[in-house]
Amino acid sequence: PLTKRFPLLGSPVAAIWYSGQMGDDSIPGPTTYWIDAVVTLTPGAAAEIEAGYDLHITTDVPDVVEALRADVPGDLWTSDSLAAALLKDGDAQSWTVKAYFSPTAGQIVLSARGQ
Repeated sequence: PLTKRFPLLGSPVAAIWYSGQMGDDSIPGPTTYWIDAVVTLTPGAAAEIEAGYDLHITTDVPDVVEALRADVPGDLWTSDSLAAALLKDGDAQSWTVKAYFSPTAGQIVLSARGQ
């Protein structure tokens, strides 16, 4: 399900992710889902991410579920173009993604919300 929603991840070496829905099931209306993940990429995929998305270092701490926080690597880079590239065609209207890349670990940290 993770790579189907975010095809840029390719065939990851490993992934730790959590997901769920926000809000109250008893209230009618659209459901908002969330996905938080730390994904270890293949070396080739990591090299493509590092070279292709105008990354800049950040001191922001990803807002991920508490159970995932210990798995978030320390050296993180980010860019709007990386976050946009993670979305499938058509998802930009209904999903938002914050994405971080660790060149040292070859990992992407993502936090996504959508309907």
